[in-house]
Amino acid sequence: MTGPASAVAATRLAVRTELTLLPEGSVVLVGCSGGPDSLALAGAVGFEAPKRGIKAAGLVVDHRLQAGSRQVAEAAAQQCRDLGLDPVEVQTVRVARDGSGPEGAARSARYRALEDTVQGIIIIAAVAFASYRLRGTR
Repeated sequence: MTGPASAVAATRLAVRTELTLLPEGSVVLVGCSGGPDSLALAGAVGFEAPKRGIKAAGLVVDHRLQAGSRQVAEAAAQQCRDLGLDPVEVQTVRVARDGSGPEGAARSARYRALEDTVQGIIIIAAVAFASYRLRGTR
């Protein structure tokens, strides 16, 4: 019997390590773009969190910067649900022109959406992913 691919195993290990810092009953919020990195993180959190009695939730931000963005965001949210995150919310944001360019403005809007969503939620997903990347196991 073989285990998961090495990248999957490494991501799960990084998430598992970070989850040990949280008490049972905590909630972890994963911000997911629908890209491969955030889906890998969502999958690892969705797999590991329930084993520790931790709830895994997700947030997908619709920036409304392209036609069909709502459908793309909904598809990403469904992928998160399929990976074990529940609940998963799609939040539509307004990207303001703030002088930081379109990517910077979208990032700012995303961070505001995360901040608005995390009232009472502990976020470790970004820390786990940063730890995973710093170890060079990507």
